[in-house]
Amino acid sequence: MTRKCRAYANMAERLCANCEVDANGCWVWQPRPGVWGYAYVYLWEAGRRRTRLAHRVSYETFKGPIPEKLEIRHTCHNRPCINPDHLIVGTRKQNMLDRTLAGRKGSKITPADVRHIRADGRRPYAVIAADYGINASMVSHIKTRRYWPDVADEGTK
Repeated sequence: MTRKCRAYANMAERLCANCEVDANGCWVWQPRPGVWGYAYVYLWEAGRRRTRLAHRVSYETFKGPIPEKLEIRHTCHNRPCINPDHLIVGTRKQNMLDRTLAGRKGSKITPADVRHIRADGRRPYAVIAADYGINASMVSHIKTRRYWPDVADEGTK
């Protein structure tokens, strides 16, 4: 079975066609958001399919390149929003301060939880994940040190 995709003249048209404007003026991305609530765009770059955060693609499309080592911040605090008027650049520290001021928590787990997850070698990832309120892929990323790479295992320094 072949899936037909709509062809768009440019990225701006594609972004606008896949969102709805809410009462706050947010351009809410309609394809299902990812695990963290952010919107994703699938692109072909150099012959390979790449997954990109839609708000970053929107910023680049409507405002220009993102300066190196800076993040895109949502002034509306709505993760699926891709409205370029709601997007600004900032440092990681500014982004985390925004999160705190908006009343959102950081990670669901602590460094101690990370050590316990890595030490738990016998149970299925889905069972471990249920204990911590995360998903099985997060457990996998913790165990392979993709997430929390700086947390040392118990008994090591």
